[in-house]
Amino acid sequence: HLCAERGFHFIDLKPTLLEEARREYEESRGLIWWADDTHWNGQGQRAAARVIYQDLLALQRPDK
Repeated sequence: HLCAERGFHFIDLKPTLLEEARREYEESRGLIWWADDTHWNGQGQRAAARVIYQDLLALQRPDK
C-alpha cells in the first residue's frame, strides 16, 4: 500500500459512505450529499467524521 510505504496513515471512507448512503436512502429516501453536486451534506459529513474519529482513537490505543 503506497501510503504505508511512505509512512502515511490512510482511512478508507468508501465502505462507510456507501453503507450510510444505502441506509439513509432506504430509511428516508434521503441523500448524504447535496442533490445538485457530489459534496457531502451534513449527514455525509457526520458519517465521515465518525469514522475518522474512531480511527484516530484506535491509533491512540497502546496495542496499535
